[in-house]
Amino acid sequence: MQEKDSALLDSLPDMIFVYDETGTYLDVKGGKDSQHYSQTHSLVGKSVHDVLSKADAHRIVAHIGYAIELQGVVEFEYEIDHYSLYPDSGLNKQWYRARIRPLDASIYNTPAVVCMVSNITREKVFQSQLFEYIEVDPSLDVRVLNHRAFSDFVKEIESGASSALTPQSQATIWIEGFERIEAMADAKTLKNLENSVISALWRVRHDASYQVGRMCFGQYVVTANISPHNLQSSIKTTLASIDGKTVSLRNGESVAIQFEIADK
Repeated sequence: MQEKDSALLDSLPDMIFVYDETGTYLDVKGGKDSQHYSQTHSLVGKSVHDVLSKADAHRIVAHIGYAIELQGVVEFEYEIDHYSLYPDSGLNKQWYRARIRPLDASIYNTPAVVCMVSNITREKVFQSQLFEYIEVDPSLDVRVLNHRAFSDFVKEIESGASSALTPQSQATIWIEGFERIEAMADAKTLKNLENSVISALWRVRHDASYQVGRMCFGQYVVTANISPHNLQSSIKTTLASIDGKTVSLRNGESVAIQFEIADK
């Protein structure tokens, strides 16, 4: 039975990694889809710091820590430039979505996590194509981020159509430390926080050119037909009602919400 289970796991198209709390590979399964993954049989015993970029290794170890602290599932995305790391792999840059869950320490005689990794490069390439069109017509930015149909934007650009109101200014808003909050807060807390931010941003709507877009959780974009200074001032004023309020994480910790605002 154990041999069957092992053979089944090894045959999976996606990857399953087992890490200890420092990011050392304890076990590797799956990854038979060689179009999307480099050779991984030699990873056991190595650290993520040995095989990935400093930034990617740091993110993985941080999320391992979140999962162990929460004793729950955390999820995040990351990119690997396979060619620079493994020139013989035949792969270029690939995007992955990882879901990490803690394991009973008795299984590997040490605190450990299982990490299920799916390749999401196709999805990311599609997003990249969207943003190429944004470069052609920046006024499409907010509408793309609000999930209007991609074909509509293509038709609009190719027909030479333009928006009746082209925004003068655009600002990007970040929730500081949003990656940790997203990993460690529950779904209801995240939804309530996001609703509060979007509602606050909409309260300063000036005219039809004022639009609010969501880039991802914790990152938003606003456009308007006013000067950059006035736009930033309006955003700061409306977010003051949320700034400094706390949200509860799944580990019982409370985190104060703070924002960064920048011209794009």
